[in-house]
Amino acid sequence: MKTHPPVLTLTSTKSSPIRANRFTRFVALPAVMSLLSISMLSAKTLHVAPWGTNNPAAGYGESPSTPYRNLQYAHDRTNPGDTVRIMEGTYNETLNISRSGTAQNPITYINHSANRPLITFAGYYGVQVRASYITVDGLRVRGNSANLTLAGAQAAAAALIANGTFNTAYEGTGILVVGTSSNPIRNVNVRRSEVWLCPASGINARYADYVTIEQNNVHENCYYTSYGTSGINLHLLKGVDSNTGVKTTVRRNRTWGNRLYIPWKDANGGPAITDGNGIIVDQTNLSGYNGIVRIENNLCYGNGGRGINLTDSSRVEVYHNTTYGNAQSPEISSEFIVGYGSNNTRVHNNIFISTTGKKVQRIVSSTNCFLANNIYRGGAYNGERDVFTASDITADPRLENPAYSMFDLTVNSTAAINQGYWTTTVGDFLGSPRTGVFDIGAYEY
Repeated sequence: MKTHPPVLTLTSTKSSPIRANRFTRFVALPAVMSLLSISMLSAKTLHVAPWGTNNPAAGYGESPSTPYRNLQYAHDRTNPGDTVRIMEGTYNETLNISRSGTAQNPITYINHSANRPLITFAGYYGVQVRASYITVDGLRVRGNSANLTLAGAQAAAAALIANGTFNTAYEGTGILVVGTSSNPIRNVNVRRSEVWLCPASGINARYADYVTIEQNNVHENCYYTSYGTSGINLHLLKGVDSNTGVKTTVRRNRTWGNRLYIPWKDANGGPAITDGNGIIVDQTNLSGYNGIVRIENNLCYGNGGRGINLTDSSRVEVYHNTTYGNAQSPEISSEFIVGYGSNNTRVHNNIFISTTGKKVQRIVSSTNCFLANNIYRGGAYNGERDVFTASDITADPRLENPAYSMFDLTVNSTAAINQGYWTTTVGDFLGSPRTGVFDIGAYEY
């Protein structure tokens, strides 16, 4: 059974250079980000800037010309329906969101105008959400991996195994969405943010329901943790109602270069490199999750683990993703896996292209998995996989230029264009509509 670290807020730092990654292609956030409409007449908009003042006097914080200075100070003054607009600059602090919105009046934390605020942290999290009806939109969150060393992480892992010493410096998650088993949180949206260089997960949701993770750029995380994390990590989701439909969605994200260099301490058979995936849905069976998780229109490439990993998690829908050249860690055997009790899954219209010598697809100890119209390339032979179906395609999808992280379809992508199986997906990676006969992969041509 996978364990997870406790929720702590201590901090610590070290210094050393970070590794280069050949999949580094920066993707800019959209220039304009819209605010959620607020129906509550008393709702207010607060502003934060590094040069601001934490002044409790009336009127402060409510104008871009008189912003508060600290994120937490603004948070502590929020009520349902409020919006916190975060202005340009670097925030060397963490944000702990513990005040909930409501279904009609969520609380939103968003970048101001076209600003691209940066939150840096060296402890257990950059942004932590422990409340419901929250949106985090348009932020950049950078961890401290550039100032850590592999030797330091190895020493921290040894101390953790030997005597339980937990060093938060090596266990930081960029955006942590976390409730408890007895009190899960709900309706949390993490969107249009960049999260990178975090020693543990980039974005992690645990004991939560109705979570949407979309349009994020999540890269080069997980290097130094002892807990087997991934770029986008859904772990032990917990239902808050009896709805059995689609409740949690991961869509239109770019996840790349996430990789473990420290073995997961609790792996079966002893510490081992098991994760560092682009996206993982993990142990929702153990937590009794009653909803469907949908993973759609994502790009996952160059990760140490699988592009997409389903472990002990039933009723997951994997639609229209493109995964390329994952399983970079020698210990990882495949590009994509449905594993260990992940029953009743649906896998349609994906492009899976594996690293040389790695299987493209694995189905392990899981039943009632419906696979249709997927493109498989790579492996010891072309499209090497555990399960074959009549609709499998092994032709080259002729993507634009994967070496430069460009996975668009081209006029020559005949293996993918108009070859898809119908799904309820309405848009592609860019939000362009899917009409007629769907194309395969994250992009519609």
